[in-house]
Amino acid sequence: RALELLQQGRRSEFNSRDVAQLLAGLAHFGYRDGPLLGALATLVEADLDTLDEKARDIVLWSFSELGGIPDGSFTGPLGEALLEYELVHGRQTQRSQGHLISVE
Repeated sequence: RALELLQQGRRSEFNSRDVAQLLAGLAHFGYRDGPLLGALATLVEADLDTLDEKARDIVLWSFSELGGIPDGSFTGPLGEALLEYELVHGRQTQRSQGHLISVE
């Protein structure tokens, strides 16, 4: 249902805490629905600067747990924030390891 609402352009039905809680649930159960995660990533990226600190942490933790952003992009604001989150929190992911290797 969430994907249907997002595809219908009804983004206003989701506030930052709704998105964070939905992503946390998906991450907790390891549910990797590419189209839904892609739609949520697009929504989050558009509002990344306005997320409160708690929602931002939950969103970034969730995407990290789910293996990153569905399209594999790490160049936009969400991708950069995810990489920074993983580095700061010492999360050993392919992204963070690749970054550390390229910096050395």
